[in-house]
Amino acid sequence: MVVIAIVALLISILLPVLSQARHTARTISCQSTIRQLSMAHSGYFADHDDWIAGSPSTSGWDAVGAQRGELGTVRWAGYQIKRLERSEPTFNGIAMQAWDWIGPLAASLDMRAPGDTVRVKAGETYDYQRARRFDWYREQEQFQCPANIFDAAPGPGILGGDDWVTGRMIPFNMSTQFTSTIDVRPLGTEPRRNERGQYMPRLNRVGPPSMKALVFEGHRYADKATEPDFDARINADFGGAFGGVGPWYNQSKEFDRSFAPGELYADQDWAHKLWTDMRPVAFRHSGGMRTASSTREVKGNIGFFDGSVKTVTDLEATDPDMWFPTGSLLGAPEEFWLTTQREYQRKLDGTYRTP
Repeated sequence: MVVIAIVALLISILLPVLSQARHTARTISCQSTIRQLSMAHSGYFADHDDWIAGSPSTSGWDAVGAQRGELGTVRWAGYQIKRLERSEPTFNGIAMQAWDWIGPLAASLDMRAPGDTVRVKAGETYDYQRARRFDWYREQEQFQCPANIFDAAPGPGILGGDDWVTGRMIPFNMSTQFTSTIDVRPLGTEPRRNERGQYMPRLNRVGPPSMKALVFEGHRYADKATEPDFDARINADFGGAFGGVGPWYNQSKEFDRSFAPGELYADQDWAHKLWTDMRPVAFRHSGGMRTASSTREVKGNIGFFDGSVKTVTDLEATDPDMWFPTGSLLGAPEEFWLTTQREYQRKLDGTYRTP
């Protein structure tokens, strides 16, 4: 009995230590993955004249379809936008949708993937090949976080029938603040009161590379009332399966902070019973599993354009300097989370321009 008691005591002491060590190892492994992704992006920049992958204006150009053209001939909301030009969305064998940054990186790394051998025909979306390519992305550890134990299902209205299946969630996103232009086809970050001016997705337009977020942990199309799913349409809007505006936005579908301390539903018992705190699904390195009643801070990894990786809290992750290109005018504080408005009040006074 004494031996059993001693063993039980040792287990009770060691289990939390071992569990924390496991979480720490996963965090470090995730950081390493993001660092490798940053290096892959650097290689892409070098090969493509500093244009950023994962943009409808760059690697996703063929997948956009409908309305596109050259800059400078039409004005909308006071800005020059693209001349309208009819075309059909086309899978080019690399980017399975307009916002896909994983496919272009894989191609630049000479990784063989489904779709590589497609003989491209204008207007052909090759849904079966795109679905196989998407599944391949989800299987590759080079594009996965070891703490990602979550699945994502095809979203409502997904075309292609049985081609698209539930599988491991895409764990990393790119911010559409850096991948979209001011045009609205497909919808991304259309002109609003937080203005990026006539931004183009090119490295020299981003700003200080050590300050700007390149790849961040998140989920797609999930919020407090919705489990993660994905929009696999070739010309999907708002970042598709691979991107979103970032954690700063209070309607974010890749990082819902509704239950964070100081936010609207943090202390509402009825809300916790009705909905789920989705933050641990996005930021997965807080040393605990996903719970529906977590009101603590959560921690996750963000990779920057200079290749550095930081583990930050979900509040720190909303710092607008990370998410807006240099010179952006932040004039809409109501679009930010309540705690962000308090923490970064000086930056949201209507006159602040991001460095």
